[in-house]
Amino acid sequence: MPIIYKSRREIELMRRAGQVACQILAKMREAAVPGVTTFELDELARVEMETAGAVSGSRFYPNYKPGEGYPGYTCISVNDEVVHGIPGSRALKEGDVVTLDVALQVNGYFADTATTVPVGRISAETKKCGNSSATASAEACTKNPARSPISSPASSGGAISSSAPA
Repeated sequence: MPIIYKSRREIELMRRAGQVACQILAKMREAAVPGVTTFELDELARVEMETAGAVSGSRFYPNYKPGEGYPGYTCISVNDEVVHGIPGSRALKEGDVVTLDVALQVNGYFADTATTVPVGRISAETKKCGNSSATASAEACTKNPARSPISSPASSGGAISSSAPA
């Protein structure tokens, strides 16, 4: 498949989609506190998407027919849940680790971003595990430059951190 070059305008539209996704993810990250449900986080993202003129890339995936496919606007996984968790009535608790995943479309261009954040204080063991994962990912990218992302998780803050001491 040939590489399709993008115009400056197309690149700017792609950048805008990425900005919207990052802004929504940041608001979700701030709202991920003890007591909030994963549905409430998803609803926050839905409202923000509508305000920004974005359309969820997750909702009704894979066929995008209303009432079929994935029910959420985002994917939210808590603790040891596998990625692409479905938002619902589960309330976050102190010490949880939550992965927030936002995929959306703005003006026909898609963006997809995710982050993993602690909920309140996390144990030293959990923090160490998250930091070890980020370090291992960064090292894997260094040893295999062909698979290296634009920025490694460790250099972009991918490690689990907490403003409160563990």
